[in-house]
Amino acid sequence: MLDVKDCQLYMSMNLMATIRQRGISRWKRNAVLARGYVGCMLTMWLGVTSLLSSSFVPTTKAQSSPPNVEPPPTISVEGGPKIPRSLSERASRYTSSRAATLQSWHPTKREMLITTRFADTVQVHLVRMPGGARTQQTFLASHVAWASFEPNHSNYFVFKMDDAGSEIYHLYRYDLASGDITQLTIGDDSVSNVVWLKSDKGLVFSSATRDGENTDFVMLNPLAPQHARRLTRVKGFGWDVMDVAPNDQQVLMSEFVSAEETAIHLLDVGTGTLKRITPQPDNEKVAYWNAAFSRDGKGVYLTTDQASENARLAYLSLASGQISWLPIKQQGAVESFALSPDGRRLAYIVNEEGIGRLRLFDVSAGRGSEVPKLPVGIVSNLNWQSNDEVGFNLETARYPADIYSLKVATHTIERWTYSETGGVSTDDFRDAELIRWRSFDGREISGFLCRPPVRFTGARPVMIDIHGGPQLQARPSYSGRYNYYLNELGMVIIYPNVRGSFGFGKSFLALDNGARRADALQDLRALLDWIKTQPKFDSRRVVLRGESYGGYLALALAVTDSARIRGVIAESAITSIPSYIENTDAALRPYLRAEYGDERKPQQRSLLDTISPTGNVGKISVPMLLAAGKNDIRVPFAETEKLVRAAQARSLPVWYLLASNEGHIFGRKQNRDYLFYATAFFMQQFVLN
Repeated sequence: MLDVKDCQLYMSMNLMATIRQRGISRWKRNAVLARGYVGCMLTMWLGVTSLLSSSFVPTTKAQSSPPNVEPPPTISVEGGPKIPRSLSERASRYTSSRAATLQSWHPTKREMLITTRFADTVQVHLVRMPGGARTQQTFLASHVAWASFEPNHSNYFVFKMDDAGSEIYHLYRYDLASGDITQLTIGDDSVSNVVWLKSDKGLVFSSATRDGENTDFVMLNPLAPQHARRLTRVKGFGWDVMDVAPNDQQVLMSEFVSAEETAIHLLDVGTGTLKRITPQPDNEKVAYWNAAFSRDGKGVYLTTDQASENARLAYLSLASGQISWLPIKQQGAVESFALSPDGRRLAYIVNEEGIGRLRLFDVSAGRGSEVPKLPVGIVSNLNWQSNDEVGFNLETARYPADIYSLKVATHTIERWTYSETGGVSTDDFRDAELIRWRSFDGREISGFLCRPPVRFTGARPVMIDIHGGPQLQARPSYSGRYNYYLNELGMVIIYPNVRGSFGFGKSFLALDNGARRADALQDLRALLDWIKTQPKFDSRRVVLRGESYGGYLALALAVTDSARIRGVIAESAITSIPSYIENTDAALRPYLRAEYGDERKPQQRSLLDTISPTGNVGKISVPMLLAAGKNDIRVPFAETEKLVRAAQARSLPVWYLLASNEGHIFGRKQNRDYLFYATAFFMQQFVLN
């Protein structure tokens, strides 16, 4: 049975592969030598050389380590002071935790492909049994985003990767017998979702064209990629492939219009004709998310918020077009599901204010079935191994992500991976607490609170960490490097879910759209008021942190409330919404305008300009730590540099880190480590002192 202490987790780079990030996830090329092996051999050689040298050469006084932490050669630094090496020596163990993500079960053996990081980037590994060794398969310079066994013969697997954060993703074939890697897609088009055909003829993938105007749906045999066939081309960037019919003659496709509106279409493989199968009521915006064919091919299981605040599980008959709701109990939104190979069971996950709950539904009996209780955390990546076993990821605030499987018949759970925490003992960490406060309009806003160990007395300084999206969601995930702020600096960390966050109903999701953008800032101002009422929190020592849109909110709050905070840390942040929309990837603009409003309209632009950090830098009076990736196609690094130059012109303290080999959000370990050390030093300089 599952032990609570065994349930480890990891705060993923969200990619949080929700439907809201479709169209902007892609990866690229080039294998390199097996650096882990070479590195080990080099280390052994140096060790032997050192031993021999000490035998024949008079010993000399060891050279002392440099007193400061040097940035990686890929990061340029402006304005930041030298970071003392003593800080990195104390904090380094918090950088060494890792996580494991379930990717694919072997089609004939009880084995799985996973992704985890042993060196600088996330790579593909093979695990042959529960608790077994993680055998690394790929040794590449860039992160591997997805991997899957060929489902019939298992001679190879296919994976997806970009190059240096470019988010132009390509597919590759890895041959298990030889270890050879073959690139399957080329050019500037970027692969998003991939589904296998039920026969052994290959796969279907969706691919966004680089001009941002269209999406292609392509059928490809990984053993003969030169014969790839485009099934159809559709206008727009927010399309993805979802599933293939049991007879391989139809393909389910999703169309993303906005966070509140999506549709599911059916593509005939033979004729290339496209037909929308989900209804669109006249009086409401409806979202249809996950979708999969029933095993007889006569219908589609899907999740939708039609006639509901939250997504529910439903069945759509292809013959009648009618939707019927599955009789399940839920408090929150159904965020994903997976159908067993025989079609008799559905495993699904309910999001309850950020907490993931695993559930089962017996399709043949029409009722739910029992699931062992899991710790408070996040469940993800449902993947059936057989009709009786489903794999999944589990993460909590105390432990990084690991992979488990549930045996349905016996109600037992087995753990497949044991991810390290860098030598940090997490057994005594506190669980995340769900907190609530009232905003300016009386609406209840919630978030998660992490407290430092009880040995820290007195009113504690506070970090408010704001998620991006805007439609992402703060959840009780493993903090990794953040545990340093909790356990070494004694800080309190709050992860708010302001209006516009996913998981609280579609009305809440739309509360920050267009002209209501500033209302999300009001939620954060109300949080500052709430902090002031907490005797164990020091409201005079509050720092804001955020990535992407979360960085924007942190900086915008510094415009309105500099007197109540000590500083801002923002990574890949939007610094002006109008400028961001105008300068981002052209393919994203229609979806951004649906969210933020149309910046081409004078009234909306004026409203957005009033809360622009760059345009109002004169109102900011606190230090800033800003970081950006030179290859970022979502929020171009020039947006950050505009704010840096404006702050420098006012002699405002600003530390600026620019990584030449990163895209949106730092992904490489050495870059993330240096940003972490800089952030920790920023805390010491401007928050704790």
